[in-house]
Amino acid sequence: MIAVVMMMLSLQVMAYDFSYTYQGNMLCYDITSESTVKVVPDYYTDSIVNIPSSVTHNGRTYSVTGIGAEAFAGSVMLSIITIPNSVIYIESQAFAGCSGLTSVTIPNSVTSIGEWAFKDCSGLTSVIIPESVTSIEWGTFLGCSGLTSVIISNGVTYIGYAAFADCSGLTSVTIPNSVTAIVDCAFMNCSGLTSITIPESVTSIKWGVFRGCSGLTSVTIPNNITSIGEAAFDGCSSLTSITIPESVTSIGGFAFGGCSSLTSVSIPNNVTSIENYTFYRCRSLADIVIPNTVNTIGKYAFAYCDNLASIQLPSSLTELDTCAFYYCTSLNAISFPNGLTRIGAWAFDSCVNLSSVTLPEGLTTMEKSAFRYCKSLASIVIPDNVTSIGDYAFAMCIRLTSIKIPYRVTAINEGLFYNCSNLSTVNINDNVTSIGDYAFYKCSSLNAISIPSGVTNIGYAAFWNVPLRNVYSRAELPPTLGQYAFSEFSAKLFVPCSTIQSYQEATYWENFNHIKGVYFEDVEATICEGNIYTENGFNANLTGIYFKTLHNESEECDSVITLYLTVNPAYNITIDASISEGETYDENGFDVNEAGQYTQTLQTIDGCDSIVTLNLTFVGLRDVLSNAVEVRLYPNPANNYTTLHIEGLKEQTPVYLFDIQGRKLKEYVLKAGQETLRIDLGDLPKGVYTVMLGNTTKKLIVE
Repeated sequence: MIAVVMMMLSLQVMAYDFSYTYQGNMLCYDITSESTVKVVPDYYTDSIVNIPSSVTHNGRTYSVTGIGAEAFAGSVMLSIITIPNSVIYIESQAFAGCSGLTSVTIPNSVTSIGEWAFKDCSGLTSVIIPESVTSIEWGTFLGCSGLTSVIISNGVTYIGYAAFADCSGLTSVTIPNSVTAIVDCAFMNCSGLTSITIPESVTSIKWGVFRGCSGLTSVTIPNNITSIGEAAFDGCSSLTSITIPESVTSIGGFAFGGCSSLTSVSIPNNVTSIENYTFYRCRSLADIVIPNTVNTIGKYAFAYCDNLASIQLPSSLTELDTCAFYYCTSLNAISFPNGLTRIGAWAFDSCVNLSSVTLPEGLTTMEKSAFRYCKSLASIVIPDNVTSIGDYAFAMCIRLTSIKIPYRVTAINEGLFYNCSNLSTVNINDNVTSIGDYAFYKCSSLNAISIPSGVTNIGYAAFWNVPLRNVYSRAELPPTLGQYAFSEFSAKLFVPCSTIQSYQEATYWENFNHIKGVYFEDVEATICEGNIYTENGFNANLTGIYFKTLHNESEECDSVITLYLTVNPAYNITIDASISEGETYDENGFDVNEAGQYTQTLQTIDGCDSIVTLNLTFVGLRDVLSNAVEVRLYPNPANNYTTLHIEGLKEQTPVYLFDIQGRKLKEYVLKAGQETLRIDLGDLPKGVYTVMLGNTTKKLIVE
């Protein structure tokens, strides 16, 4: 026991060189040189501590120049401390956990403050960093939740990792122009912070600098910022708008994730990719401008952007990654650029208001569940270059009525059209060799299907709960059937004459109500809307696949003709226009100079007639003069863009672009005196369009 006590006493002596009582405070010191000492840890219980500027020991006077590491750490009773001007450094964790500390004045003599020096000093309300300090180190004020005001003097050049993180009471902070670097998480979870101005001396916003600053409503980003790091503003749920300067070349993942009040944002022209989760859960985001420099949109980049109704994808885009627009429930229109080659898994999953999609010709890959549960999607055209369509890509698209599988696709994957209850027309190309599990499960409007000759396998429950009346299998040998491939074996099965016996003997196939040997013949036809296809015994006027069985009296086998019918639209468009006395309206094929209603029959690019109705009125001389403008449209015909040239515009005027059906596609606003307007046409298919400026319309041909 005596040995243990002696050892403890020797350890206590080793902890510091001597103790000294000053104005009632007993402090312990280490001698650091012949003339200097620093305060070192001991079990301090005083609430008020005055550190002396000098102490005397063994007849020698020492200047107190430092406060050592963990000197007062965990001293919860400490509320006020006086630091003399002799102190030039405060070491790491010197006051860490001093939760009762309410006031501290850092003298101008101090040149360095160590890491975590005031960590978790939750009672500290204000602090002034003197000009003598050049850097605020890692976690210096981390967890100072009661801190409401911080003054950072002009001498500071560096704000370290998590320097003010979790200072939830901090409402304002001024960062001086002397600061050149603000490191990761510097102000993370400062939920009371409402505004911040980043000085021009800073060139990058690092990882998570303002993450979790839920009260932040405005941020000023200077023009020389080149990068916004990952999660920089993640969780800033009160941020309503932000201007990203053109100097920014990269925006990290999660940069604005969870900014649920952010309504609009414009991406600078130097940014080439939108990283993973960049605008994840920006539920108020309604307007975003993506420049033509962006070539990839990352995983979950716009997921859960509930208010995003439409978006113009840039012409430079080549890839949409996994879940890029997942659960964008307001998205009703999207235009794809021609260079897009890949749509990732779940990219548009649960975009329940997306009604129609025209995919670009360059697309090659659609991954798993790409358009799953797009329950408003009524039509989609899959381009011929697509080689792979992933599992469940169109599952639960309950309004989808017809689909054509492009010829490069060799497999209809698992659940591809799962529960597409309105799907009635399916065109499967001859290169398909397998139909996966649940491929057409619960497609309750599908009553006939043509199975290509190369199909060797039909998966589990592939046509379960599908009311097929006729199954046309062109395979020379019966495909292998998975269990429950067909819900009820009551349909008629039409197979090649030469192999009818093998079908009758095949497992699962033999239970069909009737097996009939036939010859197959395919017919592809195109008609205009309003016409009826009547050849070969058909009577059809809607796009779809039709089957006709012709009985052959002289041969044992009948013939099945499969009609693949495309109905091209014929449009009715109404144009309201006005002229003054003595003028002639000569747009869209008209040549009239009297008020009234006129009609004109035009042909679409598909050769179908379209009726254009002109309602022509006169306007008074004063109205004509006040709105007198000269309008030219060039080039016309156009390809990627056209330019509207205007002279004499005296007031703000809207400009509209309509398709031949009269649907408004684009809208612009011209300012008084504006002379040119560039109209982007890269997202439009070939056809005839109308540009309307006030009472003036111009026909535009897109080639």
